[in-house]
Amino acid sequence: MDEPRRRTVDFERFRDLAGGPLYRGNPFAVSGLPTDATSRAVRQQRQRLEARLAVQRTWPGDADSPLAGGFDGGEVRAAFERLQDARLRLVDEVL
Repeated sequence: MDEPRRRTVDFERFRDLAGGPLYRGNPFAVSGLPTDATSRAVRQQRQRLEARLAVQRTWPGDADSPLAGGFDGGEVRAAFERLQDARLRLVDEVL
């Protein structure tokens, strides 16, 4: 009798999100984009924020968000990289 295959699941992303980082690290919160943003809107926002971060150290985020404030260039770049990966974006849309 064959043993049932065990599937390994990578829960690292969920561990990374435990606590405050769940929202603070969400690329939609960082970028100020809605979860239904089109690829074009993502590209345009990335260009706007890269230009802004070229002259100032941080991006305050979406003023309507309770998480607004103090995203540095590294956080912004990481957020847009996550939005480029369809699987990671789906996880972040749900969260």
